[in-house]
Amino acid sequence: MATAAVLQSTDDIETVELGRADIGDIVAVHRAALAAMPRSELVRPDGPETFNRMFDMGGEILGLIEHRRLAGYGMLRPERDGMGDREGLARVVPEAGVLFVVDGAAVHPEYWTRSLQRVLIRERLDHARRRGAGHVVATAAPGNIASIRNLLKEGFRVVDGLRKSYGLRYVLHRQVREAEAVEPEIWGDLGDLDGSRSLFQAGYCATRFRLGDDARPELGFTERGT
Repeated sequence: MATAAVLQSTDDIETVELGRADIGDIVAVHRAALAAMPRSELVRPDGPETFNRMFDMGGEILGLIEHRRLAGYGMLRPERDGMGDREGLARVVPEAGVLFVVDGAAVHPEYWTRSLQRVLIRERLDHARRRGAGHVVATAAPGNIASIRNLLKEGFRVVDGLRKSYGLRYVLHRQVREAEAVEPEIWGDLGDLDGSRSLFQAGYCATRFRLGDDARPELGFTERGT
């Protein structure tokens, strides 16, 4: 595959910046991941136009390569007018704060056991930092438990819930600088978006995930600012 210079190498996995010449490989990974997901409707289906538009917007696509094969990719872009990137962030991102968006990512199913989604999150945080970002945002459907867990483990906090035209979405935010880990004070049903929004409006954010009674997915909430 055609790739730019290697940015970082860990074990057999190399991090590279992908370009337009790699879009065919990116689409192949995306489609393979969707086909293997039990609930693919929770993830936005992306085609070549999505990835071309990412480059047009000044974004970047980072790839994880093993033996010249694309194992996964993750998109990162600056905030754009008219994209609704600040929805749900008024309480945590100042008006003058530089915001970047951690956008779509996928890992080929053959690599799902290697925690590469978390690697992609960390790589994009590093690139956002280098590009001057103070804050990053991501969104995830309430049913997309894997994405929410990975983002929380990498320091994101769930700060709001939105009803979009394409479905319900949690808004996850973190400052680019490291934040101290905090223990939750309240646990609530991850699927209860309205209950979560009540806590967000009362000054809480979600920082942890667990399986509660009957293996029910739950979010752990703490007061914002702690």
